[in-house]
Amino acid sequence: MTEAEKSPFQEAAAPISDVRGAKQLQDAQPEKPLSRLSRVLTEEDLKGAGVRKMLLGQLDEYEQCKDELSNYRRNYHAKDKEAAVLKEKLAGFITFEWLYSLLLSLGAILIGYYASQPQKGFVLLCIGIISVLLAAIIKYRHSHENKVQ
Repeated sequence: MTEAEKSPFQEAAAPISDVRGAKQLQDAQPEKPLSRLSRVLTEEDLKGAGVRKMLLGQLDEYEQCKDELSNYRRNYHAKDKEAAVLKEKLAGFITFEWLYSLLLSLGAILIGYYASQPQKGFVLLCIGIISVLLAAIIKYRHSHENKVQ
């Protein structure tokens, strides 16, 4: 099969082994205008009004960019503080949930044990009831504290 007979799909699937083809792809990428000009300005260049206007225009762009970046920095620090506060609240909430779950489970286990063997564990029944009531009180207080804040 010759080069002319290849379909576009076959050309795309074939590995690039031609260095010239890769060079053409690289050259096809757009360049910035005036990128090959000398960047060093002489005193004579700086005397021109056009050069000064161009430099002042770029300076204005840089200052605007600097202002935007400083806004991002301020917003970053504000959001970072907010994230730290929320992380601490979450840690407290997780601790509360563990305590609530532990008390509720312990109370349920002790009440269930008493139900299966009532002659052995009246004290365990009392501890179980107290544990469940304590879990309910803690949950009630925690839910009302969150509503106030």
